[in-house]
Amino acid sequence: MDVNIDINDILAYQFKLSWDKNILECVKATPHPENLWSNYIPVKNSITSGQYSLAYSVSQTTKIGFTGSTSLVTLQFKVKGTGQTKISFSDVFMFDSKVKNIPFTVTDGSFDNTKTGTIPIAGVRSRGRKTLLGISNELFQPLIVVIVLIVLVMAFIAFKFFAKKK
Repeated sequence: MDVNIDINDILAYQFKLSWDKNILECVKATPHPENLWSNYIPVKNSITSGQYSLAYSVSQTTKIGFTGSTSLVTLQFKVKGTGQTKISFSDVFMFDSKVKNIPFTVTDGSFDNTKTGTIPIAGVRSRGRKTLLGISNELFQPLIVVIVLIVLVMAFIAFKFFAKKK
């Protein structure tokens, strides 16, 4: 499972994930600070029963925060029992290059292996509020797709119209 962000100007972050330790066991966590910065300082990377904590900061020599979409960490779980559990964020802090809090929304995940014939799915995603022209990222990409489709349809109609004139 990956914890992903889509962010504008992040200089440091921390979060904790929690789940039912009787259902899931985190067996491996691979942080990806190199996806954000070339010089970074590990602050915390800790797996305990039913929890995972992570915190990283850019080094003092770098004053420019990361902007973009990336994975912060990849977690591998072992299923210990049958049931449902939330995979919940807590203690989430993100700071920009001015060392100010970054506003964000968090989407907790879940795991459920009680339904027969289904594949267990766990997903956690955190998205910073990055906007372009006042349009959130969640809406911007679909809007671009719609605009491209409209342009293609208009070009097709124009081609057909001018083809009939000749």
